[in-house]
Amino acid sequence: MLPYIDLPPLNVSGRVIQWPLLCACVGVLVAHVALLARARRLALAAPTAGSMSFFMVVAGLLGARLFKLAYFPGVWSQLSWMDLFAAGGLASFGGLAGGLIGALLYFAARRMSAATALDYLDALAAVFPLGWLFGRFGCAIVHDHPGLASSSLFAVAYPDMPRFDLGYLEVLFLALAMIPLFVVLARRPQPRGLFLTVYFLLYGGFRLWLDTLHVDPPRYLGITVDQWAYGSMLLLGVVLAVTLRLFRMVRSSRREVFA
Repeated sequence: MLPYIDLPPLNVSGRVIQWPLLCACVGVLVAHVALLARARRLALAAPTAGSMSFFMVVAGLLGARLFKLAYFPGVWSQLSWMDLFAAGGLASFGGLAGGLIGALLYFAARRMSAATALDYLDALAAVFPLGWLFGRFGCAIVHDHPGLASSSLFAVAYPDMPRFDLGYLEVLFLALAMIPLFVVLARRPQPRGLFLTVYFLLYGGFRLWLDTLHVDPPRYLGITVDQWAYGSMLLLGVVLAVTLRLFRMVRSSRREVFA
């Protein structure tokens, strides 16, 4: 069992900096720099990749705030527009969905082809788990995602009782499984859209499993918020995999016909 280490917020020149905010900022910076490096490696336009990243961060922050409200059923009827941006936390799925929407709006404004847009999203997906690791590390530091009680070796000795730390489990998944897999895949050319597809499938599937360790999660129509969210991500991964597979088959058959 792991000890419960309670790190106080950082105090820099009298300013208090919370660990989740610091780690999230570091994660955004790491993902952005890694994206630019990968874009150059793939002969993509680094300025375009950087602009896409900016729009995704802005839209992701908005989406993360709005989606957090889904974890409080009935709260919409009690909020004003000003309340939407008051303190209350952020939701990771809202950040992912908002970021994706921001990218799609950017591509539409640039009138970018679907194939080219997919190239940029795939470049980001290849390095995104590394940046995401830092963000989730901030959650693990402050233990703000307590899970079910457990005596497992992976449980954390919370003050009330030993229980899973969901942020810590996600850090383990990213550091020991997802990132090493993506590093290996990135060593050689891959089919278009592979990283984005694998990200949706693996991360969506992992978060569905992680949801089983939540304590009394909020539900809509009997289905938890994370089941709705990450079930949609997993389904999107399946649709993307099938679509890209069919597209490659059609292209291959056309080449054979005109050969």
